[in-house]
Amino acid sequence: MKMNTYTEHTDSQKPAIDLLRKMDYQYLSAEAVENERGEIRTHVLLENILSDQLAKINDFEYRDETYKFSQSSIQSAFEMRYFHYKSTTNKN
Repeated sequence: MKMNTYTEHTDSQKPAIDLLRKMDYQYLSAEAVENERGEIRTHVLLENILSDQLAKINDFEYRDETYKFSQSSIQSAFEMRYFHYKSTTNKN
């Protein structure tokens, strides 16, 4: 009788990590993620990295000119997300 040798890490996580690395994603160790989160596990977005990437890859057009998002616009988006999260989770 053959035993089931399925493990989440080898059958699911590792292939996904390998694929993302081939797509030029950077793998972060658990320690690096904890540092980025400020060691608060409920912070699932790594805001410093996300902020850098939003500034790098996003832009918009206005009157035939292209503009990058400002850091203050990106910060406002984070604040709006937290406001929305708090307003939807604090219902009595």
